[in-house]
Amino acid sequence: MTNGTNEHNSERRQAAETVAEIAPNRTLIAGLLTAAAPLKPVAVQGLQNLEMVFAQYQPAITVPMKSGDNGVIRETLHFTTLGDFAPDRLGRQSEVLRRLHFQATEYLKAARALRTDGSLKQTLRSEEERAALQETIKNMMALLGPYL
Repeated sequence: MTNGTNEHNSERRQAAETVAEIAPNRTLIAGLLTAAAPLKPVAVQGLQNLEMVFAQYQPAITVPMKSGDNGVIRETLHFTTLGDFAPDRLGRQSEVLRRLHFQATEYLKAARALRTDGSLKQTLRSEEERAALQETIKNMMALLGPYL
């Protein structure tokens, strides 16, 4: 029985030694970084950091997005660092996402005002004042339409 235990411990030691031989500062990046895959897999060597990987492959993706008029706009998003995958960085590259972010921000401000603004609450209680406010908002939207 001791012989079986020694063999088992020896196998564990060998596995641990094999893993220990891998340098801790190495990173393997495996993924689709280009739109068209090569006919044969290509091993690219000499890339020392992620900046070099992004420079080598120049990853980008073209994404169809719905526009405000229910049309489809195709926008190409480019990635030069890992930070470019963050939602705020994606929004900076896309006109559609910028507009949506602006609209969402304004809607949240309006909702907050409806809950907390006493004079606005008072205005909304009166039918005549509410209609006047609606007309003012429609006029403002017509003026801002090209910018939204």
